[in-house]
Amino acid sequence: MGTYPTGTHAFEPDLLNPSRIPLRVDAHDFRPCISDHFKEILFQTPAAKSQISSVAKSDFLTLARRCGKHKLGTEASVRELSREISGVVDSIYFDLTQKSLETSTEPSEEGKQVRTDRVYSCLDKVLLLWDEKSPAAFNHHVSSLQVHLPLKFNIFQGRWENEEAILAKIVWHSSSLDEKPRWAILFGGEDYLLILIVYVKDSHGLDRPFLFCSPIHSIYDAGLPIFSVSIYMALTANIPEDDLLQKLGIQRPTAPEPVLDPLPKTYAEATTTQISKLDVLHLVLDEPVSYRKLVRIEQALTEPDGEGQKPRMNYAIFLDSKCERMEGSTGTTYISKCRSFAVKLSHQTRNARKALTDEWETYIKLKTQKGQATMYGLFEIDAGTTEDGKRKEGLRYVLVMSYEGESPCSFSVLSDAER
Repeated sequence: MGTYPTGTHAFEPDLLNPSRIPLRVDAHDFRPCISDHFKEILFQTPAAKSQISSVAKSDFLTLARRCGKHKLGTEASVRELSREISGVVDSIYFDLTQKSLETSTEPSEEGKQVRTDRVYSCLDKVLLLWDEKSPAAFNHHVSSLQVHLPLKFNIFQGRWENEEAILAKIVWHSSSLDEKPRWAILFGGEDYLLILIVYVKDSHGLDRPFLFCSPIHSIYDAGLPIFSVSIYMALTANIPEDDLLQKLGIQRPTAPEPVLDPLPKTYAEATTTQISKLDVLHLVLDEPVSYRKLVRIEQALTEPDGEGQKPRMNYAIFLDSKCERMEGSTGTTYISKCRSFAVKLSHQTRNARKALTDEWETYIKLKTQKGQATMYGLFEIDAGTTEDGKRKEGLRYVLVMSYEGESPCSFSVLSDAER
């Protein structure tokens, strides 16, 4: 038999908003309470006493045949099984509520940088997040998670790996939505994990996420099958949260301390002259409050004015939250409030980092040409240090250049008169 990879992608958002990172993850066995509450809901639902529809029966038989001969190994095979499960969930939910439960496999947030593999939604409201892992990756990371619970996140570290990356990504996606879904399922083929996200407001009025994770459950558990759990989550997505917590035997977490700004209190807005001298630079977005520390990895094209020591003050570029960010195939471009800088942050892939490096090198070769943007530096997002004090390599590169106005429209979208 072959072996399958157990790795998972690190999670490193382009701009860090600490209020969107889990504060704490606790263990909780939902199964007995979910079983009792689900029976109570079905008893109060007239449609539950009716015969199952032919559509739901057909979807269930398809799923049963699939489970009987399914060979799981890769994430693709897990994805195929997820699709069969969603068919049963959708059809039974419709039988119970006469409402369509839509399943989407393309939920994305912020330029497809952060996403879960599947969402269940009804009337345009997301009710349940669903993330898939290969059986090998699921067993490796979830087993490790179970050992380390309760787990407290360092919300300022800026980059998370392994099981912390999996959970941080789910919460980041949930917190990006106007009506934040409270339920998530981490699915590994033959096993799955239930996740409840509870948001508690701090004294600044920010919703801060706490997580409760179940033990590992088998999809072959006849007492509470995964499609039943999914239907329960969809049915309880809109009931008052305090009522749900009481049914689940969970005490609401106490209000957390407000997010403290990790940036020094004394920092100044960087000018075009100063940036060329800086090895360290901050990016700051005012709404929602987000930031990043950058470390230079290439020399700037412009020469520093004068000699002497590098400035000791902490300088930042303040990004304009009201200016629409521009999404590209390799990254996202922000504009500074002062309209002096355009800042391009790469996606966290090797190809995106290479593309931004190639763009930098192209500008270097063309630096004598008139009319082109001025390059102020190629940086990487500071990823912190290892246990032995060595600096981690950043997963995102950042290109800082002069802002030369809005990009021209694509020729293809112009009218005949405009052409």
